[in-house]
Amino acid sequence: MGIYKKGQNWYIDYYVKGRRKRKKVGPSKKLAEQVLKDVHVKIAKEEYLGVYSERKISFEEFASEYLEFAKANKADSSYKRDSLSISISTEAFEGRYFFEITPQQRL
Repeated sequence: MGIYKKGQNWYIDYYVKGRRKRKKVGPSKKLAEQVLKDVHVKIAKEEYLGVYSERKISFEEFASEYLEFAKANKADSSYKRDSLSISISTEAFEGRYFFEITPQQRL
């Protein structure tokens, strides 16, 4: 993890949950150092750019958003299959927040 210069610009290099990230900061080395420190603080707080989000969304809200996406971006047959799966899942996970659902829970 650190900073480096490539051409006229400074970049930061760091890891988040085992994945390497590199971002262009700009021509200022001091700014790159400050941005890297800020990223380290955010990683430590588990708030790095939405990786840890405190937004609570119910399963029903998520399902309706997904179905809107599926209707606009998928074929009709895929949308019908997804809507059937979502309706079954919604019955099983009714009243729960999305983050509360774990892989160990079964339908």
